[in-house]
Amino acid sequence: MTVQVDYKAEAKLRIQVARSTLLVEYPWFGYLAMNLLPKEDESIPTSATDGKYLTYNPKFVAGLECEELKFVVAHEVLHVALHYFERRGYRNNTLWNLAHDFAINLILKEEGLTLPNIALDEKYKGMSAEQIYDTLKTKHEHKRVSKGGNGKCPTCDKACGGVKDPTDETPQQVSERWREYNRLALEEVKRVKGTIPGYLKALIEACEPKIDWRSVLSRFINRVAFEELSYAKPNKNYLYQGIIMPSTRNLVSGDVVVVFDTSGSISDEQLKDFLGELVGIIRGGASLRLHLIQCDAKIQSAETYDSVTDVTIDKMEFKGRGGTSFIPPFKWCEEQYFEPTFLIYLTDGCGDFPNHEPSFPVLWIMSKSDAKPPFGDYCNLE
Repeated sequence: MTVQVDYKAEAKLRIQVARSTLLVEYPWFGYLAMNLLPKEDESIPTSATDGKYLTYNPKFVAGLECEELKFVVAHEVLHVALHYFERRGYRNNTLWNLAHDFAINLILKEEGLTLPNIALDEKYKGMSAEQIYDTLKTKHEHKRVSKGGNGKCPTCDKACGGVKDPTDETPQQVSERWREYNRLALEEVKRVKGTIPGYLKALIEACEPKIDWRSVLSRFINRVAFEELSYAKPNKNYLYQGIIMPSTRNLVSGDVVVVFDTSGSISDEQLKDFLGELVGIIRGGASLRLHLIQCDAKIQSAETYDSVTDVTIDKMEFKGRGGTSFIPPFKWCEEQYFEPTFLIYLTDGCGDFPNHEPSFPVLWIMSKSDAKPPFGDYCNLE
């Protein structure tokens, strides 16, 4: 008599056992795995996650060894714990999924988990998913790449584990939720093990999504240079459509100081790109007077424009390329008859800072990620 095995029930049980085993053997992975709800789906070839569900093909799961299944569960966990969706940005999803697979699988191999038949290449060891993606993009730029992410490697046809875009959350919302899961999981690891391995902290920090400097610049300027949105005077651009939208009223007057570090750490192209973004943001504030300062160890030039519309970016020439000191521009501000509405400093962050914080808002845009100013807001250029 042949006994029919219910592969769906077996797969469900295997998933439960794998998660429970991870809790004991690898507490961080196990705790995080408990935040993904198992969900069977025979339309996918292997497994996938959208940040809420651990979706799996029961036939695929039933065909894995127990050790291999632990690897698959941990693999899907790392996709979302390391902020797959937010870090992806506008990258091609198929190549991004593969790049993430290569990075994740090397991490899991280091942890001692048993690898099934998946994408693995030692040459990517020590590289971030972003770096691996750039390598893959160059390697496959002559090929047509789909926008999938279904768990099959587009180059080797091996089961990699896939992702599904969240349907009711933004990538940022998924990341916010998983930041909290990461924090709680690290606390659980500390409770069980008595300490938190340094590599876990470093791994999470290294994979934090990079905040786009353009968004930071826009938010900063709108926060410090413009009044709140108001419905008292509706936006004229929408009135003709019968739509009432709030208007943003400019300050009556104001002086904006923008400082370029011309010591050689930032290219002319980066300087012009930044200036173009800045001018585009404050172009509506015609009453804002713009002071552009070029400074390395000392001020090389200080030009004033009564309106940002007077700035001609293509014709600008940058001077300096000496040492670096951030003190002269702030001293220059103290010597003027006005107090700036705000000051923005574009630099690599390596230099002498003023001894005291000024009374006006300051935004530092740094070309080096490890640079942190002693005052003001800041973000990274890259």
